[in-house]
Amino acid sequence: MTTQKLSDSALLSQTKSLVREETRLTTEILYHLREIEARKLFCALGYSSLFEYAVKELGYSESAAQLRIDSMRLLRELPQVEAQVQSGELTLSVLVQAQKFFRQEAKLGRPVSVTQKQEVVQSLEGKSTREAERTLLAMSPEPEKHRPETVRPVSADFSEVRLNLSNETLENLEKLKGLLAHQFPEMTLSDLVTYLAKRALKELDPAQQEVRAKASVGTSEVKTIPAAVKREVWRRDGSRCTYVDPVTGRRCESRHRLQIDHRIPKGLGGGNDLANLRLLCSQHNAFEAARVYGRETIQTFWRL
Repeated sequence: MTTQKLSDSALLSQTKSLVREETRLTTEILYHLREIEARKLFCALGYSSLFEYAVKELGYSESAAQLRIDSMRLLRELPQVEAQVQSGELTLSVLVQAQKFFRQEAKLGRPVSVTQKQEVVQSLEGKSTREAERTLLAMSPEPEKHRPETVRPVSADFSEVRLNLSNETLENLEKLKGLLAHQFPEMTLSDLVTYLAKRALKELDPAQQEVRAKASVGTSEVKTIPAAVKREVWRRDGSRCTYVDPVTGRRCESRHRLQIDHRIPKGLGGGNDLANLRLLCSQHNAFEAARVYGRETIQTFWRL
């Protein structure tokens, strides 16, 4: 039956019914996402995060994926507000606004207790996203620091970044521009950020560090991994996670929180030879540990 054949009253009634069903299904999806995150099932598929899984595997847009993940995590912390979400008194967008507000307040040194969070969320019932944003900003002594950072592509090679910097940070950047003025007299703020990023990577990225001393890359006699071996692992693996889904062949390739992992764990006799070492992101490192030692053993080390 097409909607064009529905009477006015039937069309309105069915639309309202569908919206209620949509809300119910959305809540069910949040429960499923919560359990997927708890079991780290996205790791098995070669994804480094629940967000990446939601975008690439489930087909959500980045904003829709983050909306659901933030809502899920807040509901996990405040299960008392689930009824308001199911009834439509609290929308996912409003929950996300609240979650971002709590996260930023904690970052600014003002963590919000669970009791306070519940009170804040209840005060947002029935409010639109914009009304909720105004309410939340009025609660912060530093509302200007709640403006979100944004990245917007402007061409194939460049993106526009909007972020908040303190006056102290801006002053420090100007000092750096002054110190570099002899070498780069026309340096812009964009040029400075590019310069600092390259310089920091040269100092911090093991794959870019110079070899200062020779070491046997094939040795497994020492207890700690020699610095030269570590550098070779980073170079060989391209400074990316090397986990591969055995079914689909998908490689994770995350650059976030990389760790050197032993293919055969040291506790099971594995050595520090290059062939036994690989780069894994923290999620896949924990996932592999759980596979070897059991989920119950490693559960406390997982960041849920």
